[in-house]
Amino acid sequence: MIFRPITCSKAFLKVILFLSSAWIVSCSTVRKLPEGAALLAKNEIRVNGEPSSDPALKSGLRQKANKRVLGVPLKLLLYQAANEKGTGFNGWLRSKGEPPVIYDSIESVLSLARLNRAYRKLGYFNTSSRFDLSYSKQQKKVKQQFSVTTGDRFTVDSLGLKIDNTNLRALVEKHSGSSLIASGKFVNIDELESERQRLLNALRNEGAFGLQKSNIRFEIDGDTTQTNTSKKLDLFTVIDESADTQLYQIGSVRVYIDQLNEVSTTASDTINRLLFFTSDSTLDLEEIEQRIAFKPEARYSDSFRSFTLDQLGQLNYFTYPSFNYQTSDNQTVDLNLYLRSRKRYSLTADFDVTHSAIQQIGTSLRS
Repeated sequence: MIFRPITCSKAFLKVILFLSSAWIVSCSTVRKLPEGAALLAKNEIRVNGEPSSDPALKSGLRQKANKRVLGVPLKLLLYQAANEKGTGFNGWLRSKGEPPVIYDSIESVLSLARLNRAYRKLGYFNTSSRFDLSYSKQQKKVKQQFSVTTGDRFTVDSLGLKIDNTNLRALVEKHSGSSLIASGKFVNIDELESERQRLLNALRNEGAFGLQKSNIRFEIDGDTTQTNTSKKLDLFTVIDESADTQLYQIGSVRVYIDQLNEVSTTASDTINRLLFFTSDSTLDLEEIEQRIAFKPEARYSDSFRSFTLDQLGQLNYFTYPSFNYQTSDNQTVDLNLYLRSRKRYSLTADFDVTHSAIQQIGTSLRS
């Protein structure tokens, strides 16, 4: 049998030697703390009297105790073993270590606010919380416990609309089947935010080009205090009166290919009412036109942009397109689409020649 020697790096040996000495000097985690400071040793969260291990709640706490491995704060020990100069080996220790988390009561107050907000977003509108400390002056360590009392959760009773524009109101009702909110569901602020985005997408895809996310909001009507024994609330979808509620259609569509600095005034070609401006006669403009979703007199839709980006990207010929929109008083959106070509041919490391689908391979390679 052949025995092979076990080799260890110098850095690894240094860590082993350091940890061996750290176990002996048990007070090393707090020996360099400033006068009057205490190390945050542990956080505990209790919800309605029961311990909580919810990672979302723990991640929301402003201060977290130093990380431990098998119950030992190894990174803190590494950091504390270095002197303040931080050069050479000491600098290495600090870079691999973790500074002590010094307890701060202000951070505890801010953590309470986060805990309250987390539960109120879930419909627990009467959530209250407090924190208690266990402090060892001799050990210079603090353990804190957060106690959260949620109260009852509120549900949606009835749904309503506060939308003056009849066209938008009809569109909201048209898309109500895919709504994320419903009567009988718990109030959830994150779900309301997702519903807000869903409504914006649906309405802009129906021509509401000028509508912004800030124009859509929700109003909760009802008593959110503890005296409300039913715990039911009415929910209204509201679109601001100041919002641009017009439904737009596509006006002119101008496609500029490699014309970013010098824009021509006369189109080189017109295909299905799309105006093309290019000096490259080798391009298959009909192929490009088929990949552009914007068509004159069609109702405007945000989805046209994503479709066009995907289709043009498949050609592997243009860099990222630029879309420039201009609205007019007659409820139309004019589009200037700027395309810039890459090199038509590229030679890869394995000498494969690639070419675009909108040009024919010629007898010579041009860039």
